[in-house]
Amino acid sequence: MHRIDTSTARPDLNGPGKKGFSDNLDLPGQDATYLSAAWCNAVQEELASVIEYAELPLNKGDNQQLWEALVKVFTTNETFKTFQSSVEKDISELRSDLQGKIDAINKRLDSYFGAQGNGTYTTPGTYQIQVAAGTKKRIRLWGAGGAGGGAYGGNAYDTGTPTATDGGDTTIALIGLTAGGGKSGTSGAWANGSAYRNGAAGAGGTASGGNTTNTNGNSGTASQTNQAGGAAIEGYGAGSKGEPGTGDEGWSYGGGGGSGAYIDHTYSNDTDALVTLTLVIGSGGALEGKPDLVGGNGAAIIESM
Repeated sequence: MHRIDTSTARPDLNGPGKKGFSDNLDLPGQDATYLSAAWCNAVQEELASVIEYAELPLNKGDNQQLWEALVKVFTTNETFKTFQSSVEKDISELRSDLQGKIDAINKRLDSYFGAQGNGTYTTPGTYQIQVAAGTKKRIRLWGAGGAGGGAYGGNAYDTGTPTATDGGDTTIALIGLTAGGGKSGTSGAWANGSAYRNGAAGAGGTASGGNTTNTNGNSGTASQTNQAGGAAIEGYGAGSKGEPGTGDEGWSYGGGGGSGAYIDHTYSNDTDALVTLTLVIGSGGALEGKPDLVGGNGAAIIESM
């Protein structure tokens, strides 16, 4: 191949030492650049040789042969195919490496947001539990235990006895979960062998809303020989014992408080946004002046799934 080199070729037109074609209108009396047979043949053979290298017969009626030849050469040439394969492998490895990094970042984000709010809650109060989009949590709730009833003497039979309080509910209102607190036992009072009353046991709390388990609490006991509180379900929210009777033969006993209900629930955040659940832990029931008759506090255990 060579650049046009006829007598009217324009010097340095395409850069230093690179002649080119010009109409030469800015040069009075100078003709436009002349073509030469040598240059035309050079261009012809340069183009034709590519087509023939691709083993395509020259076809006067086909103006796409140069393109077809280039496509054929580059898609069949072993060196090019090796280069292409190497590039594709590098791209694949880069994609895999990048995807691995993205997956690792997503895993860390899921771990961080998914773990928000996880833990064991045993102190009465209000807590915010965050559930990341597309994640699940196992939620276990226990209602608080009811207070036990006291046993009173003196003039309590006539004037009345202090009222014990029920255990507080443990709830997540947004998704309709209520682990009800156990009911308190009532108190007994003694005046004499013909004027006394015994306390009654408190009922267990009521569970509602759980999609795996809803277990109502256990009732307390009220008898001359047994004033036990309702047994805790899986360790939390026990009902308080009642007091033994102060009268003859153990009469005027207080009733045991009921234990809190238990819920096991799987919550799935199927939205594309973070959901915040408000958890309320109930307090154990109490009886004024009787610190040993307090029911167990409610509880919650939150875990990612």
